[in-house]
Amino acid sequence: DRYGRKPMMLRASFVMTFTMGGLAVIPNVFWLLVLRLLTGIFSGYIPNSTALIASQVPQEKSGYALGTLATGVTAGALIGPLIGGVLAELLGIRQVFLLVGIILLLCSLMTVFYVKEDFEPIEKSQMVPTKDILKQVKSRKIMLGLFVTSRIIQIWAQSVAPILSVYIGHLGQ
Repeated sequence: DRYGRKPMMLRASFVMTFTMGGLAVIPNVFWLLVLRLLTGIFSGYIPNSTALIASQVPQEKSGYALGTLATGVTAGALIGPLIGGVLAELLGIRQVFLLVGIILLLCSLMTVFYVKEDFEPIEKSQMVPTKDILKQVKSRKIMLGLFVTSRIIQIWAQSVAPILSVYIGHLGQ
């Protein structure tokens, strides 16, 4: 609310450009962990995209716009491992990371030049503290339940990503 969604999207996309592309040239596991940690710390492109759409699209079109974004995110999560696995076989793993870095750089530049945001910063005095927002939640059990179940879903949905391309290869034999 202080800076807008677009700057946060740019932060996430440029850091991911560096960290994912950097995986092509790292010498050891230590640097893999460092770059993956940085990716996690500075990520947030999709959540900020969602917030940007919700704040910029007319309310009567927001369902369609958010649904389109969710479809793209889901399609990417499903198709990405397949494409990555095929490209790793064709080009080599390091070249795939380099290619991903280049594609992320292009996406970052597209965000710079094509994503528009009409943002008006909120005065610090008008900001509502998080604790006051949480006090308005009628049932903390619902919040806790949603937090726990969404984490479980993410963990298990993502657990197949590393093995999906191998599995697809086995199915094709």
